[in-house]
Amino acid sequence: PALVADGRAAGLWGGGIGWPGFMAVAALPGGARFVGPAPEAIDRALAASPSLRRMTVPAGSFRGQDAAIDTVGSWSLVLARPGLDPEAAHRLVAAIDRAGADLARRLPQGRDSDPRNLSGAVPAENLNPGTARYLREVGAAR
Repeated sequence: PALVADGRAAGLWGGGIGWPGFMAVAALPGGARFVGPAPEAIDRALAASPSLRRMTVPAGSFRGQDAAIDTVGSWSLVLARPGLDPEAAHRLVAAIDRAGADLARRLPQGRDSDPRNLSGAVPAENLNPGTARYLREVGAAR
């Protein structure tokens, strides 16, 4: 945001509704102009990566953003070192799931913090065994 504010950068790339960088640039004198990918670019991005999905940033998500923006994004992911204890992963995923409604109330991007989103977005072999077990327990495993 500081580079945009002082003219050393023409734009800012980042992610997420409520992302602090976007909020800071939108609050600058003159505001910001938010743009999403062209429809054909969205289709190419979705075809290239199963972890992405079509998203719409609702109008009014940022100061001065009067129209909805079609784009792509990913679900929230927690990356861990190989060998993370499966019980620790299971507890973490269960805690995220229990906190989902509260996260959604507190942060717009919290709406997508649902472990069920992992099924189909992350190859099963890339999931920690504890995460995979939790997804089976809640009926979300593929």
